[in-house]
Amino acid sequence: MDKDSSDMRYHIDLDLTKNTVRASKKISIIVNDLIETKESDKGVLEIQGYSFPIGHDKKDTKDKIFFDKFLLDDEGKYNYLKSNYQIIFSGNATILKKEKDDLSRLLKINSFSRICRLAGILKAYKTESHIQDLLSLCDFDIFLRSSIIRLFPSIEIFVKNNFSNYMLNTYKSLSENPIPEIATFYLDPNIYTPKFVNNGGLERMLSQFAEEIIRQKKSEKIVQTLICESGGSIPSWILFEEITFGEFNTLITQLKVGIQKQYEEYLLGGLLSQHGHRIVSNLNTVQILRNSASHLSLIYGKKFAYSPKMTEKFWQDFNYWGSNIDESKIDTLTHSLFSGLYTMKIFYSLMPHNEVKHWDTFVKKLNQRIQDGNYSSINNREEGFILIKGEMGFPKNWYDLLYIPNN
Repeated sequence: MDKDSSDMRYHIDLDLTKNTVRASKKISIIVNDLIETKESDKGVLEIQGYSFPIGHDKKDTKDKIFFDKFLLDDEGKYNYLKSNYQIIFSGNATILKKEKDDLSRLLKINSFSRICRLAGILKAYKTESHIQDLLSLCDFDIFLRSSIIRLFPSIEIFVKNNFSNYMLNTYKSLSENPIPEIATFYLDPNIYTPKFVNNGGLERMLSQFAEEIIRQKKSEKIVQTLICESGGSIPSWILFEEITFGEFNTLITQLKVGIQKQYEEYLLGGLLSQHGHRIVSNLNTVQILRNSASHLSLIYGKKFAYSPKMTEKFWQDFNYWGSNIDESKIDTLTHSLFSGLYTMKIFYSLMPHNEVKHWDTFVKKLNQRIQDGNYSSINNREEGFILIKGEMGFPKNWYDLLYIPNN
């Protein structure tokens, strides 16, 4: 960090992968105002991270004793849901046994932490909720997560192949000094931003790419054959098959803006005026949504870290239940599940009809799930256990915005 005369901070390059930083003299530093540091006699500062127990505002810690107990068995979890989240169970012994059995089965495939988070969402809207509402909401969250995981691969394959084909056909006109082997256009520093090249970003990215290829070479004979046939110069259509979507996104993000825009024109064609220049935020959005689903994160009620750039036309078409949309609402809605699903829809709308059918099948199933959740909106107040506006950022005309007419 830069030197500051008020507290004598210094600019130091940290290697966080090794948890140490070397300094030429003995100093004390602050890293992002969050991580404390400790100096050793050898001039190596050891980074001291966070620790347990986590700090909290509550002074009374008697709940910790109960916390230990309720984790031991399903009966304790049942009591915890009743007392802390006002989840209602039946007074009929036969029905109560079935409800407890249903909860026990759910606990085998869902963490209790996730169940409590969903119970907390219900509690925020209702004074009391029935156990069946909570069980159905957990099932709905599983449906959302599994659907995103299932639908994402088509987007990854489509974008990688589409971009590779575009560059193979236009590369020579895009680069100031094209390299001889067009199939390895990704090696050309002239297509990336100067900052990315000059700060070593390109070198690190290509090193990661090479590592992926070498890893696959050791386990897949077909990759070994392809490497031999190409003489070690890996064509883009082979490389993009092996690198992760995140690594591919890095490549797209670091392209010169002019190349990004020209690719968007090729990708979107007549839809460019509707969706605008937003390829970087689009790819980042679907990657974050996919990662959240793949890492088994809660999907329903989640505020996502993405922020897709929606066009003015999008917000004009966005019927937010009769409410006006100001800047604060836009900021909230761009982090919603709907924004992520709408971004996925953009990519699917560019694919062949058979892929569009897969997407539209999901939209229809989603609509049925919402209806089964007894959803209704009266005087702008949501009812039912699935709250599509408050917890998912859905507009009133969400179905029309997500569905792709397959002509």
